[in-house]
Amino acid sequence: MKFSNASTTASIISDYGFGDLVQDPKDSDWIFFNGSFSNGVISFGESGQSNMLENLGKTDAFVCGIRPDGNFLREVSLEIISTPDENTDIAHDVLPKAGRATYLEGTSFEASVPEMIQKTATIEGKIYEDVIRYVCTGFNVEGTITGGTENKYVFTLNEDMRLIFNWQKKIAVMVDSQFVNSNSPSEAFGNPEPAVGRHYYDNLDRVILQIDGMVKSYENPGTRHIVSGFTQNGVFKPIDDPVEDRLQVTQFTVAEPVLVRFYWAKQYRIQVSTSGSSSSSLPLIRSVDSSGNAVSQYHGVGEFWFDSSSNIRIMSKEYENLLGLSGWFNGSGGIADTGELTDLDTQLISNDPYRYLSILSLNTEITITWDYGDRIFRELVKIGDPLRFIHVPKEIRMQREHDQPPANTTLVDTPPDTTISNMYLWSEKELRLYPTRPGVFILEWFMEGTEERMKTEITSIWPEQTSYMHVANTPPVLMDISDTDERTFKSLIYTESEATVSIENQFESLKRGHSLLYYTHVDYQDTQPLDIYLSMDGVDDYIDLGTEINLTNTPFTIEFWARRASIDKAQDLITQDSENNGLRIGFKNTNVLTFSFSEIELDTPIPYADNSWHHYALAFEPEGYTRYIYVDGNLIAFESYENGQPYINQGSVLVGKSDHSYFHGDIDDIRFFSTVRTAEAILTSKNSALTQNTESLAAYYPLDRHLPSAYIAEKTGQLPEAAMHNVYLETAWQFKENFVKQASTGDEQSECVLLKSVETRFWNDHFIQSQTAIATEIKSQYHDSAVPHNGYVFFEKARYNVEAYNRNTMKGPLFAVNTQYTSSPEDDLVIVWYRMQDGINWPWQPEKFTAYWPETSNRIVIASRFGSEGKDKNGKDQTVFYHNRYQNVRLYNQPDPDKAGYNPNEEHAGIFSSFKHMTDANPPSAAYALRNNLNITVKSDAFTSEPFVLVQYTDIRINKVDMAIYAIEAMDESMGYTFEYPIKAGDIVAGPYPLNEIIGANPPNEIYGESGKTDQQITYWEDHKGTPWCISGNSFLYAYFIIRWIHHSGIPKNSQARPSVFP
Repeated sequence: MKFSNASTTASIISDYGFGDLVQDPKDSDWIFFNGSFSNGVISFGESGQSNMLENLGKTDAFVCGIRPDGNFLREVSLEIISTPDENTDIAHDVLPKAGRATYLEGTSFEASVPEMIQKTATIEGKIYEDVIRYVCTGFNVEGTITGGTENKYVFTLNEDMRLIFNWQKKIAVMVDSQFVNSNSPSEAFGNPEPAVGRHYYDNLDRVILQIDGMVKSYENPGTRHIVSGFTQNGVFKPIDDPVEDRLQVTQFTVAEPVLVRFYWAKQYRIQVSTSGSSSSSLPLIRSVDSSGNAVSQYHGVGEFWFDSSSNIRIMSKEYENLLGLSGWFNGSGGIADTGELTDLDTQLISNDPYRYLSILSLNTEITITWDYGDRIFRELVKIGDPLRFIHVPKEIRMQREHDQPPANTTLVDTPPDTTISNMYLWSEKELRLYPTRPGVFILEWFMEGTEERMKTEITSIWPEQTSYMHVANTPPVLMDISDTDERTFKSLIYTESEATVSIENQFESLKRGHSLLYYTHVDYQDTQPLDIYLSMDGVDDYIDLGTEINLTNTPFTIEFWARRASIDKAQDLITQDSENNGLRIGFKNTNVLTFSFSEIELDTPIPYADNSWHHYALAFEPEGYTRYIYVDGNLIAFESYENGQPYINQGSVLVGKSDHSYFHGDIDDIRFFSTVRTAEAILTSKNSALTQNTESLAAYYPLDRHLPSAYIAEKTGQLPEAAMHNVYLETAWQFKENFVKQASTGDEQSECVLLKSVETRFWNDHFIQSQTAIATEIKSQYHDSAVPHNGYVFFEKARYNVEAYNRNTMKGPLFAVNTQYTSSPEDDLVIVWYRMQDGINWPWQPEKFTAYWPETSNRIVIASRFGSEGKDKNGKDQTVFYHNRYQNVRLYNQPDPDKAGYNPNEEHAGIFSSFKHMTDANPPSAAYALRNNLNITVKSDAFTSEPFVLVQYTDIRINKVDMAIYAIEAMDESMGYTFEYPIKAGDIVAGPYPLNEIIGANPPNEIYGESGKTDQQITYWEDHKGTPWCISGNSFLYAYFIIRWIHHSGIPKNSQARPSVFP
């Protein structure tokens, strides 16, 4: 050791280890020198073996070792390389240390690293432990053949060494199964390969996973599990079509931890079949969401699998051509064994009706066989109307052989005694069928070009408003009133009320119920426009042409004749969906004609404010969006619109009605064409009837009353009859002035069918309660003034004037003559009023009257001697029955309570010559009464009448029978009406007028009198004949007059008049 210009200190140490220089125990004789030096250079060993240490300006330490052989120890390096991941620094323990370090030669080592390093990873938001592994696969010493598979190496370092530990990266692939709607059967379910669990693959290995895509249950063949999809590190990959064999996940390279989770769904089988091969394409099965929207669907028959708890609709099309669904059979699982169409819900799919069963939560297998057979078209027909086939699609309706009656009839639910021959009427003239009684029956129709038959189920019902209302137990009604009118009564074709029609064609019925009358009606042929037309009242009547006239996305022309009855008023003639800016053809209140739809109007430049017939034609060409208006064959207005749209509105085409008005006027000859007609074509044909084969004619309604019912024939034969609403047929059909009507012959081969329904009710089913004053003529708003007689008094014993009104002929005015309080309804005053319909007088409205005694100023004061000619309660003159105006003046008196019009004469009234006009050559008659206190007025069966006098007379000025009523009073001192009368001495004592007329010349013995002042003067004296006399004056006397009258019981009784005082 040599020091050069250095200040040194040094010491010798043995058995000492220092720094990285490790003393080898076997070399215990090693000697180490250590010390420090500064300000120079220190060198060790011989030339060629020396190491020189140069001081860097500070005090530096040094150490050196000497082997036993005297040589210096050498410094050698050891570099340990351990890199588990070339791309990522992986912290781990390396012994003695990782990297390069220097050591004394001969030092012994045990270098090592962990056998395995485990790392975590986050997958789908979850931390997974031990999903990446770094495994030590061994070591090797660089530059040598030394190596091994261990994770440690024991050696003595004598030379520089580079020791490398080798690593293998292992990445986990985790396999899992999740069961969505059921419990997990087992971890091995579906035989996944690799199995459920964690598997480690070398980095960048390629992996293929497999599993059974479907696992069927051998115990329950209607149940299975399928792999509905899988996730790979959170990315879901659905399996749309279940895989029956092994499902293979797309091969992938393992570069990171992978979690593959298979999703299993439990499914149930739904087996769908139909009753025939021709219907096999009609079923539909859907899985729907909570809003009913389809999630998945399948058509046809077969096996269909759906997840457990799915909301399922098992559906089938209701009909296809002549095939129709009637229900199902062979049902199992969650549905009934059998079911009918009414047990099913309905849903429209692409405008086709489907029937379905709803399974809200599928939890078992299901089988069903849809039962198809002949499609049955159901029609609801009101009795009296023709069968219109409005629910039969046009293409099927047109295939029916129109000139053939039904091929077969099946009665389903009909009244007793119904046969095929009386269930309906087939008109050979019209080629139409009319149901004639209520019920349900099925008709089969011949079809052109096929052996199949169209079936219609007809439900016939009585109309809500029958043709005629009738009250039972009223006089017979004459059915055919004329031999020269347009219809002929044929027969009573059906009755529920045991109605009869006599050989004289008189209808009557004793029970409630319906009846049907059969007429034939004249059908006019070869008519031209305006010969026959329809008059509309502008109140509520209109025509519904139906929904089959197609104006959508096509050119069209609409023509018609019209005559307005109201001007200066907005009225529409032809509309479709007018409330939604659809078609509107009509007049504005300015009298211009408007052609409007889609919020665009085309108006005529001039108004039409007259009440004359005009022909109107309106055309639309979608190309260029052009509209035209023709009036009387002349083009009046046209216009094209940019950016216009085709006509798209749908719905019923209405005549005479819109969303805000009804047409008031006349209309005729309505035509629809599927082209834009030229002015020449319009002008040439407007005055002539068309044939059904006229070019481009889409619909034609001549309005020539070819049907006498509330329907209008469509002449192309393509559309059902149009329906009239609220139209009074008797007045709605009008004829031009010089049209010659024909008389009906009753020939069924040449005349139309006319059926009229009658509803018979008992009088108290729908009567009206009213009041009437006694002796006031009874009139009613319910009685038709066109009827040639009065109403009918329903109960024979009612209290009405039997002298003025004849119940058998129903002629004469009706008056109540008494009130009644009996318990017998036969005493009630019920009048059945008549109305004339189709020229027939029908008893239709019962009215029950309660009679009352009126408050009247008319009176008879007994003491007045003037009777009905005295002053009334107000001191005014009363009617005088002069012969030149009033005839047949009589007292009303009917004393028998068991007969009609009971009112006994308890007032001892009578008609006598006028006392007031006694000196006239021909004095008028007046009514008198002698009593007002004999009436029985207790409101019970014993009631007779109130104290009134009823007088009947004929007013010849108006040739009418009328009545007057008078209250009865005994006296009225204010008017001087008292029982005190002047008499002269020497005069016979006679009763006051008219008592003297009643008693006559031979007074009965019961009459007596007495002097007024018996103690002073005798004034009353009877001679030997019993005749009373007044024999002195300047005094007074009393006279008592007894008259004899007969009670209604037949027992004679005496009646004592009040005393008469004669001063």
